[in-house]
Amino acid sequence: MAVKIRLTRMGSKNQPFYRVIVADSHSPRDGRFIDEITRTRSFSYTIYNLTACAVICEIAYHRGIDLWNFEATNGNSLKKCAEFFKPFYENPFSWEYEQISDHGCYGEKLPFRLAAIRYKDTELEKINETRRKDFIPCSQMSHIGILDLI
Repeated sequence: MAVKIRLTRMGSKNQPFYRVIVADSHSPRDGRFIDEITRTRSFSYTIYNLTACAVICEIAYHRGIDLWNFEATNGNSLKKCAEFFKPFYENPFSWEYEQISDHGCYGEKLPFRLAAIRYKDTELEKINETRRKDFIPCSQMSHIGILDLI
């Protein structure tokens, strides 16, 4: 089987991003591929995944289930994730992984606001306070963000 390394286009009409994939050279360009080598917006993906996890943890918290402090058998936890990402949240330009476009990390982000509350992390709360200064109020935006509702 002959393979080719290709870029696959993802994203919306005016905001594309690309993934490097390995595909069979004889297969049609129908989106199927053998392996994905890299993602080009790793910072954005990480924020997106942490937001999804934080929302699930918060919903469970209000149902009486504490996923914020859950630790998997291999030792992974959302708290460890937040600790790992904290320096990059404070300074997105220190992100050492591939990010071909703007990191788009302006203002306060939901998972870190919730993590500061649930873990009673004063350092994270100080970072959130600094980032709140970058936040544009809803009256100046065309949409309402989830942070405006909290």
